[in-house]
Amino acid sequence: MKDLLLYIARNLVDDPDAVTVTETASGSQELTLELRVAPDDMGKVIGRQGRIAKEIRTVIRSRAQREGIKVSVDIMDCAKAGVGDPPAGLRLSKSLFDSRSKVSGRSKKS
Repeated sequence: MKDLLLYIARNLVDDPDAVTVTETASGSQELTLELRVAPDDMGKVIGRQGRIAKEIRTVIRSRAQREGIKVSVDIMDCAKAGVGDPPAGLRLSKSLFDSRSKVSGRSKKS
């Protein structure tokens, strides 16, 4: 399972050396795979509106069903940032949004 996810992810990204998969067993028939890629490659793994991520999960679940186990695939934020740290762009856009709403003091009209 882990090898299949590594193969798929490494062929999608620009930096295949930064791809890591952590396998965690939760029970005898359940498995969690955590996929981490370089911050610049997150968009390539997730895709527009999450389509690629959904298809990756579908392929992995299909393989797991053949083996009789339940698998969940989690795509983690960043490989180089600390666990739980949002990507830099996300932090920037949130702070810009907060500053604009404080400056205007009004809600947008439709």
